[in-house]
Amino acid sequence: MSDPVAPLVKALTDSAPPPGTPVLVAVSGGADSTALLLSLLESGLELSVSVAHFDHGLRPDSTRDASQVLELCERLGVKSYFKRWRGKLSGEAAAREARYRFLRRLCADEGYQRIALGHTIEDQVETLLVNLSRGAGLDGLAGMSVDDGELWRPFLDLHHRELRTYLRSRDVGWIEDPTNRDKALSRNLIRHQILPLLAQVNPEVINNIARASRILSRQRDHLRGRGGEIADEAYLDQGPWGRVYSINVLAKEHEALLFEALRSIWATAVGWRGYLTSGHLVEMVELVKGRHNQGAVDLPRRLRLRRSWHRLCLGPRRIPAPPEPLTLEAPGRWQWGRYDVVLGSGSAPSPLGHLPLSDSDLPLTLRSRIDGDALRLSGVGTKKLKKILSENRLPAWEREHLPVVADDEGPLWIPGVARDERAPTDGDFKLVLSDRTAPRPAVETEPEARF
Repeated sequence: MSDPVAPLVKALTDSAPPPGTPVLVAVSGGADSTALLLSLLESGLELSVSVAHFDHGLRPDSTRDASQVLELCERLGVKSYFKRWRGKLSGEAAAREARYRFLRRLCADEGYQRIALGHTIEDQVETLLVNLSRGAGLDGLAGMSVDDGELWRPFLDLHHRELRTYLRSRDVGWIEDPTNRDKALSRNLIRHQILPLLAQVNPEVINNIARASRILSRQRDHLRGRGGEIADEAYLDQGPWGRVYSINVLAKEHEALLFEALRSIWATAVGWRGYLTSGHLVEMVELVKGRHNQGAVDLPRRLRLRRSWHRLCLGPRRIPAPPEPLTLEAPGRWQWGRYDVVLGSGSAPSPLGHLPLSDSDLPLTLRSRIDGDALRLSGVGTKKLKKILSENRLPAWEREHLPVVADDEGPLWIPGVARDERAPTDGDFKLVLSDRTAPRPAVETEPEARF
């Protein structure tokens, strides 16, 4: 009879990171995660293994689980981390999100490169059915991946029974969570009632659904790769307001690819592809494809997707305040927000243009716009800065961070946008602002082309 560890070691070996990789194993104390920990130590893969246990605090006796995991780790000589949730968690999704947040933060703080999870083929099938009941798209129906960024799920093709057989062969016990029998929880209802009914239709239902998930996963991975390429093509720049993308590049794509491009944009901002629902994605697609030139969609993690004309921005719901005003009294070099500021005789050229100055023109102030700012434009007359920015289609999220060079009477020059009639036309040196983060002009027209 073959050793029960053999299929586990094969699954680990087929997908393992390089030897020496620091791996954080999420261990609840249940059979699956316990088998994952033991088989990793027995596999000979030479990974640097530690354990993390998250106590949701949803049961009065949940501290018993932590004690048993701690005892196991001490017996095996494995470093361990523990956290008990002190607040209230409403439902399975909130508990899962809190656990993943703990694991990812611990991974980042302690230098672990992978988070190993003991999900099995049954978990994969349950995930697919839960997602299907919620109206998921291809991303949800493809289920979990063996390799998903930091997350590593080596046992997705193994059954629960294989892991339990292995633990019995090693005379190692595990914790049976009593909430796993609570049919008020969606996954338990699927496990104990729906799947047995489907097995009456086809006894191989679990394997067959898992196979369908693998087929969908291959299709998803292809679309995901192309979606990432589209997101890269659409990228324009970034600032305190977030990352900015071209609507024109995104909107021309088929909706299936647009979904994946938006997921890629989200993952770049958040660090992984989670949290978004299919409902969020539908709203995001409508924002890109819709007829309205202005709009916004609120998203998880306190983020907002904004549209302004042909630009799309994913960033914080509350855009950070602009930098404090900077007084320019003599030649020198400074930084103001995302801009490098140089006042001198040998200033390098900038796509945003320059302002000639002499000693008599100083001091000046570099600041953000304020209510009532206006410029007198040659051949046009006085025009409010707000109207100038609107005519230049400068997105609202950038306007508070736009540099304004002003004297006591008001704005003289808005780099890359417009200059006042009072602005000097020659001088001993030049004032130059260069955007450190954006290779594109600040507005869609050529710098100062309108005035």
